[in-house]
Amino acid sequence: MSSASGKTEIVQFAAGFGPDWLRTAVLVLIVLAVVARWTVKLRRGIDHRRAARAGEPGHQGRGTDYLGSYAPQRVRDDGRG
Repeated sequence: MSSASGKTEIVQFAAGFGPDWLRTAVLVLIVLAVVARWTVKLRRGIDHRRAARAGEPGHQGRGTDYLGSYAPQRVRDDGRG
């Protein structure tokens, strides 16, 4: 017996204990959670593309973005020195 079939049997066994309305409610909640996650991911991607097109910085997801004035200064290569 493979581990995948064993896991499937465990899930089916656990699902058999609840009443139908509870199983349906749990299934609906799982589906809503997945759809909500997809929606958030899609909106973040759209916002990131809009910011990139407008030339604005994207989300602040890196440590130096939160350092403010303490962040290391970027080196400009303008030909001086």
